Amino acid sequence: MAAVLVLTSAVTGCAGFEQETPLSVLAAAEQDMAALDSVRLRTEEYDEGVKETRDLLVTSDGECAGTVTTDGASLEVIRTGGRTWVRPDEGSWPQIFDGPPMSNLADTWVQLDTSALLDRLCDLDDPYLEFVGNPRDLDLENVGTEQLAGVEVVRIRGESDDGVMVSVAVDVDDPHHVLEMELTGADRGHAELYDFDGTVRIKPPDPAHVVHVDDLSATHR
Repeated sequence: MAAVLVLTSAVTGCAGFEQETPLSVLAAAEQDMAALDSVRLRTEEYDEGVKETRDLLVTSDGECAGTVTTDGASLEVIRTGGRTWVRPDEGSWPQIFDGPPMSNLADTWVQLDTSALLDRLCDLDDPYLEFVGNPRDLDLENVGTEQLAGVEVVRIRGESDDGVMVSVAVDVDDPHHVLEMELTGADRGHAELYDFDGTVRIKPPDPAHVVHVDDLSATHR
C-alpha cells in the first residue's frame, strides 16, 4: 500500500491487542496491510444512490483482475504487465466508451492506454481510504472482540462530524489484517478482504479476442 496513511500512535504496552486504543489498532492494521503483496476483496458501495460492487484480486503493484458492476452493468477487468483490458456488457459499454454497444464485440476485450477508473479499482489502498479515510477525523471506539468467519477480530467503530458511521474488523492475531469494513448513511457500503498474499495468476486475455480502443470504429459494428 504505497499511499497508506501512517499514524504516529503505536501498539505498545502490556495489554492484549484487542484492548489497545482504536488509533493503535488501526495503526497496526495499516502497517500490516501495507506489507501485503495481494488481497482479494468484495465490496458493495453506494454513491448518490448508485450501487457499485467489486469482486477483484488486487496487488500492491496495481495489477488486478475480476468484475465490477455499476448500477447493474457489469465490467470485467484485467490489468497486468503495465497493460489494461476491459470487457463490458451492454449496460456498461456506454459508461466506458460513451456510445452504444458494438454488437459483434460482445466477447471481445478492449485494450486501454489509460483509465482513471482502473487506476482507482486496482489500487490496493482504495477500499480503506474510501471507507475509513483519516482515522483521526473520526470519533473512534473500541467495542471489543467478536468472531468473524471463525476468526477473532477486534471491532473499531467511528463517527464522522456529519454523522456517518464506519466499522472496521481487524484480526486480533498478527498480522493484523483488516477483514471487514462497513459504512452507513446515503453512501453506505460493505467490504470483505481475504486471501491475503494468496496465489496470484493474472494473465492477459487471448490476443485473438482483443481490440485496441483506438481501433474501435464503425467497421467493428
